[in-house]
Amino acid sequence: MLLKLELQFSLRGIVLKWFQSYLCDGIFQVFCNCSMSYTVHVTCSVPQGSVLGPQLFIMYTADLEEKADEHGVNYHAFADNTQLNEHCRYDDTQTAVGKLKYCVTDINHWMSAHCLSHSAEVGHTMLLIERFRSSAVFCGGSVDLEFAARQSS
Repeated sequence: MLLKLELQFSLRGIVLKWFQSYLCDGIFQVFCNCSMSYTVHVTCSVPQGSVLGPQLFIMYTADLEEKADEHGVNYHAFADNTQLNEHCRYDDTQTAVGKLKYCVTDINHWMSAHCLSHSAEVGHTMLLIERFRSSAVFCGGSVDLEFAARQSS
């Protein structure tokens, strides 16, 4: 995260040092039933419940939009929810599904490389068909896009 803040967002000097002191070398303890747990040293973390947590997550995952652009797929994110979609003519359905499938695969690889995971059980795929213009919109998720293509055939 610190490297990303420096290289991608151009934070330097005292501002970067502030983030370093905020994110690195913390301790964690739990107080429960009048007793204190042992101390755990945390080398790098965003404190849970932190007001900076959502903003740092958005900054950390900023590369995902570039991944979607590389595949020519539309991208929308809000907090930790991401939507990928593709607009196409109905007869180009297979091409759109292929683009979304490869984009989701590429994003999954990026997430693994950056110590993130996705929740496959909350991923959704939708096919929206415009009745009079013979076009379709796919909103892809981390589910089986091949299944959506078979269903739309």
